Amino acid sequence: MTIAELRRARIARGLSLTEISRRTRIGVGQLRKIDDGDLQGLPAGFYARAFVRAYAEAVGLDGDLVLSRLADHLPTAESASQPTGQAALPYTDGAALIPDARMQVLKQLLERHDRRVETDRQVRVAATDVGSGPRRFFAAWIDGLLLATIYVSVLALTALTCRVSIVELVEVSGLEVFTVLALITAMYVLLMGGIAGRTIGAMLLGVPLMDRPRRPLDLHAIARRSLDCVRADVVAAGELTVIVERIFGRARRAA
Repeated sequence: MTIAELRRARIARGLSLTEISRRTRIGVGQLRKIDDGDLQGLPAGFYARAFVRAYAEAVGLDGDLVLSRLADHLPTAESASQPTGQAALPYTDGAALIPDARMQVLKQLLERHDRRVETDRQVRVAATDVGSGPRRFFAAWIDGLLLATIYVSVLALTALTCRVSIVELVEVSGLEVFTVLALITAMYVLLMGGIAGRTIGAMLLGVPLMDRPRRPLDLHAIARRSLDCVRADVVAAGELTVIVERIFGRARRAA
């Protein structure tokens, strides 16, 4: 078995060095040394044998057989202690010495990411469950009363400035008034629910945060937290409505 036969086996299978690198996770530079017959340029000892075996198996040959035929041409383990002035093996090449090394690192990173996503999801679900029910409903009522107070204050100040009554202001500028009140509501939800994590009513009643961000909030995260806050209020209102209907239903049946 010669280097020329290795190269012919690669060409016969239509494989490029890039394709072999993708399959074996060995750098193209190291594979090119094998393809060119520069076996002494490979890292010494186990690493050179691992490279040659992986190359041979990738082109459909018996790795052990190829190693036995080319053993005399491979650098020995003693040459691993490099002479003075010779550069140490770069980290990137070191990572490519063991074919599965980079795949194992990638797998660990993906598993860590999946665990983090699952933890974040569980925290959000747990916070939503804890924050649901009567406390969340009454917190929404407090927020509603606070917003109503802000609405009346804005309308009163605007009517006073324009020297008209609130009724006249609403009749003349109904759409504009509704738009201003909608913007006030959106700002309240974004600032308190999206950024702070809970509204003033939730703070007063001790309702826990919807979630605890692990990184600085971006616009997407603020919008998601705001929607989660509104959704939790709606769910709590629905749950309390069902409870009240059951109580009145039992009272009617008892009567």
